[in-house]
Amino acid sequence: MQHPLFASPLRLALLVALAVFCSCSRTSTGSGSAGGGAGNGGNGSNGGGGNVIFSQADLNGDWTGTLQADLIGESPRNFYMAILDGLITNSAEGTGLEWDTASAQFSLSFDEVGRFRGTFNSDLASGRLALSGQMDDAMVLISGTYTLRPDKGATTTGTFSVTKSTGPGHFLKDLVSGAWLGEAVNERSKFRLATLEIDETGVLIAAEVLHPLTGKAVHAYSFGSADFSLSDDAIGRMNNVVMAADDGSTLTFRFLLINEEGTLMSGPGVDSELGTGFAIISR
Repeated sequence: MQHPLFASPLRLALLVALAVFCSCSRTSTGSGSAGGGAGNGGNGSNGGGGNVIFSQADLNGDWTGTLQADLIGESPRNFYMAILDGLITNSAEGTGLEWDTASAQFSLSFDEVGRFRGTFNSDLASGRLALSGQMDDAMVLISGTYTLRPDKGATTTGTFSVTKSTGPGHFLKDLVSGAWLGEAVNERSKFRLATLEIDETGVLIAAEVLHPLTGKAVHAYSFGSADFSLSDDAIGRMNNVVMAADDGSTLTFRFLLINEEGTLMSGPGVDSELGTGFAIISR
């Protein structure tokens, strides 16, 4: 029996909503301004302007949020970074760029008025990310600007915002539950629409990958064909999510990240028929 999410009247409404969503937010392949590094970050309005004195210890922990490119129509990307004893230890963003101590070099500066600077340089394919921002007086938010130079593709600039995780359990287990709409983009910049519904335990109820022009289902996924349980509930990360389609094809996400509001999810994947790319879905 077909799940109600994909019954004809509602499916038509979803397709209309998806068409509007993708016309407004489909990831652009154009280039941003190739700046020499991240901008000046916060101006003190969000913090650092009072009598608060910051220290390196205020940075310790996991920070999760988004990168938002300056490009018109660009979708936000999930992002996190982990800091321990004044050192960045690992980081990732929603299209698959990832940095860790085994394959990247990090630098970090943080002063007593809360000005933050961080650079992430990868020896592999993730390129260079530079952040420049300001911590707020409550010491739970850092926001500012970024410049991203991937090894492949155009340099982009934009803004970032991350909040401090409270640690394990910060992301609730049922955060992924509900209906999701978005798109999957492959390495040739071709995209497909995606609809998913996930239950409160992280089990997939139903999903479809749809052709953006015809609305025809390219792949369909039945109940129990994927598990979206959180692998790390301190940062909202799911590792190695495999979706088994009814036609025998597979869609494997190396990881997926979700924001703490439960409204944005993104990550890199490989479809056994459509190739390598990433997905950005929201609600």
